[in-house]
Parts: sequence; structure tokens; C-alpha cells
Amino acid sequence: MDGVGRALLPVPQLLGARHTAVVVPVAERLGATTERTGARPVESIAGIVVHPDARATLIATHPAVRLRILSALVLLGVPLFAENPAGTRSAEVGDLAARAESSGLSARVGFMKRLAPAYRRVRQIARSRGTIGLQGRRTVGEYTADEEFLTDVAVHAFDLLRYLLGDVKLLAVDRVELAEQLLTRGGLWDGTWRRRRRSRCRTTSFGRLRDLLNLRLDLAWCDVTGTYVEGDRCTR
Repeated sequence: MDGVGRALLPVPQLLGARHTAVVVPVAERLGATTERTGARPVESIAGIVVHPDARATLIATHPAVRLRILSALVLLGVPLFAENPAGTRSAEVGDLAARAESSGLSARVGFMKRLAPAYRRVRQIARSRGTIGLQGRRTVGEYTADEEFLTDVAVHAFDLLRYLLGDVKLLAVDRVELAEQLLTRGGLWDGTWRRRRRSRCRTTSFGRLRDLLNLRLDLAWCDVTGTYVEGDRCTR
């Protein structure tokens, strides 16, 4: 586990797996992590892959280093199942897929939340016409960029909604001042809103969410007062 192991390290143990080796990139956490898992620390992902007792390699990373690690695993000849997104740009992911294909490796990217038993049960209830209420709150640590947060964290929430309740028709942000701040800080907004529908998705992080989810999202503000488009008219 590289980067976010504190939250995910206990999960394999709950399933009966045994940790044999672990990469701990932050030296101050080395002792606590190895004591908690009983695993032998190694310096690199390559050290885990060649460990004689290893049967599977689990990679949990922040987006900034994910592509580098996945690329290294491809070079080592390791089959992959990666959490979506595997990279922050389509060109990066395409290059990774091409390398895996040329090596004859299986490389797949998916959404982890769809695999959780609790969410699968919720989906059964929703599809059986039962009454369902959804409430949740995501808390994450500091990200290097707002765009990184959108493409790595928010994308999973949107996919989960689609998995549970069906396709997404409209993505709207109800606090415009936060959206302005987000897009401006990320260099993704020039300070003016356009009235034409769907055009803005091509140039913002929300458009990248759309691409990652492979669905159509309409981000359609009329102006900075918080109104958005429903059909051909502006509503609060």
C-alpha cells in the first residue's frame, strides 16, 4: 500500500489474508505500519512483486504517483486491476493500455465502490422498487490540486449514484461561489459564464468527470447568481 494504506491496510486482514510485505513511503510511519500488519517493509513496489510469499499485489495510491506505479508493474510483467482513474489524462491511460497489450498482460480499470457488498445490497433494494434514502459525507486529506480531487474522489460518488439509481441526467453545483473558486484556482475558468448548454463541459474538470464516467453531463449555469438550465429556461 503506497500513500493511503492507513485506511485500507486492515481490509485484507478482515478477509483472512496475511500481509507479507509493505511499502511505507513516509519514514515516520514505518514502525507503526509494520507493527500493525506484521509485514516486512520493503523499499519499492518492485520489492513486493518479487517477494517469495506474495500472491497478489494491492496498490492504493494518490493520483500523483498512481500512473508511475502502474507503469512500473507493467514493466515487471504484473497483471493489473486498477482503481479508476488510472491517470489524469486520456493520453496517459492510453499509453499504459498500449504497453500492457504489447506485453500480453491483463490490465483493467474499474470503480471499487461497485464491489462493496453493502452497495450491492442497496442496489438490490432500489431495483426491487423499495424505498431508499441516501446520505453520505466524504472526508479526505489534503490534495495537491482541486482538479485532482474532482477526478479521483468525486468521480466515484457519481459512478456509485449511477450504479445504484440509474444514469445521471444533470450535474449541478448549488453553491456557485465554491464552483467559481474551484475552477479559478485550477486555471479552468476564465471568469465568465456562457449561456449555451453543454459547451462548458468540454473545458472544465466537470468535463473530465464526464469522460471518466463515460456519460453525458450538462453543466449549465445561466449566470453567477446560482441559476442553472432546465430545458430552455433558467430556474433557481
